Amino acid sequence: GLSFDASGSFTGWYGNIEAPFVRTPLGIDTHDLALDVVATADGQWRWKDEDEFRRRLEVGI
Repeated sequence: GLSFDASGSFTGWYGNIEAPFVRTPLGIDTHDLALDVVATADGQWRWKDEDEFRRRLEVGI
């Protein structure tokens, strides 16, 4: 999503990394991979929640 500060100025983007959505008879299933990316308005970026992502890999989730 897009991020803005209190004055309404654009500050960057936030991306939630997920597996592709899957249609089921009950609706749509999603799977959050726990790893996110944050990018500033000037193009710098960083991973977010790398520790949670690694823990999930270690236990096979």
